[in-house]
Amino acid sequence: QGPVQHAVRRALASECARSRARGSADVERVAGAPSSGGMPDAGETKDVEMKGAKAGADKEKEGEDKAKEKKEQPKDPRTLMIEAVGQAMKSVNAAVAAGDSRMMGRVTRSLNGFRRSVTPDVLRALLEETAASANKATYLSMAPVADAPMTDEEKAARQDPKFPTLPKPYPPEMEAFAGLMLLVQLTDKK
Repeated sequence: QGPVQHAVRRALASECARSRARGSADVERVAGAPSSGGMPDAGETKDVEMKGAKAGADKEKEGEDKAKEKKEQPKDPRTLMIEAVGQAMKSVNAAVAAGDSRMMGRVTRSLNGFRRSVTPDVLRALLEETAASANKATYLSMAPVADAPMTDEEKAARQDPKFPTLPKPYPPEMEAFAGLMLLVQLTDKK
């Protein structure tokens, strides 16, 4: 490749960049590139219609609109709390499996975020899920009870919290995490 061919390719690249910056998606300028290693003709440029460009752009816009509609629906705070506790449970399990104490430190630092947002029913479900059978009754007797009793309609509408499926038996660190959450709740309640 000679210096002239190199200059032509740089000019083509800069022209393509300028057309993209202008938003020209319908028409793409194509210069005659040498097919057999010869020199291109200087005046050989032509406009080529891109037939599927508008249809593809319309499909992308429809996909973006559907994604926005899905994102606009806010999640229930209780669902968000269950997901956050589930993520912490996954982190504890991964930390124990890897033997990484720094991950456990990260999870214990997240307890401060759970302090104000955890609800009594999520805490009770966590204790029932993770506590060993010998300590489960003690933990549940100390766990706070919901302030206002739920009506039958609320009970029917509200499902039990679903935590992530992790291999059982749970490691003792999982019970310690749930016990720490209970301890934080009890100290805040006084």
